[in-house]
Amino acid sequence: MIVHNLQAQPGQCESWPLAWGVVYPVLLVIAAVGAVGGLWAVRQVARLALVLAGAMILLAYATSEPAGVVPTTSVRYLSPLMVCVPVVLWPLWSAVSRRTIVAGA
Repeated sequence: MIVHNLQAQPGQCESWPLAWGVVYPVLLVIAAVGAVGGLWAVRQVARLALVLAGAMILLAYATSEPAGVVPTTSVRYLSPLMVCVPVVLWPLWSAVSRRTIVAGA
């Protein structure tokens, strides 16, 4: 049974969501490397554009003063990263699906 702390203070997170602060940029770099590798296809150019947009959003947020002072109210500026999630998770998804196919063969 999972018991949630209903009296948590604003700005306090569980430890597992904090891992996205490290994992997301790493996956963003992996997606960028994968997209650069196949720039001859229109799909790869679109992927690279989304990766670059996500990187610019993270850079703008990381360098802004309000994000450092009051992160709980300025976290809303990270919501455009939701558009980039499929592109960021695609290399991970394709690696797992390839591994499943190879293991099943």
